[in-house]
Amino acid sequence: MKNRASLNQMSVGSIWHLVTEKPTVVRPDASLQDLLEVVAGKDCTTQVYAVNDEGKLCGTVPLERLVAQLFPLQGISEDWSMDMGEGPRFGVASVQEIMDLKPRYVTRNTSLGEMARSMMRERVTEFPVVDDRMVLLGVVGVRSAVRGYLRMASAPTLAVERPRPAAAMRKMSSSLG
Repeated sequence: MKNRASLNQMSVGSIWHLVTEKPTVVRPDASLQDLLEVVAGKDCTTQVYAVNDEGKLCGTVPLERLVAQLFPLQGISEDWSMDMGEGPRFGVASVQEIMDLKPRYVTRNTSLGEMARSMMRERVTEFPVVDDRMVLLGVVGVRSAVRGYLRMASAPTLAVERPRPAAAMRKMSSSLG
């Protein structure tokens, strides 16, 4: 018999083995150049996470915001070609100046259903996972949630033996000995 898993019954903690425990991080006071070096040196997902010395989440930098900072669109001409201005701009801002100062996050106790609804509402594909002190523990994304759900939904349901009435238990025990 197949298990009828529900995203509301599953939590981020129940799929912890699928969570990325080493997200791409940078300090909030880092320069844009430093941020670029972090991004270039590591396969990151859709965001870079700004953390302080204690590892607490301070903000997020979506990669599309980084691209917009580096290559600001100056306008679109009549022939629909894009004018990218002077080209890339390096060192004009710190991470803190371009990061989202109110990052959206989940905890190990957040249900996958709540996380999925938040992802749709926020139009993101991943969330940082924090503890009760806001320390960044990892990153959970859509693929991890889907994999966890599929594993849970395809797992066989264990047959649960129903408790037997006391009279039947006495009869069984008397026949044994």
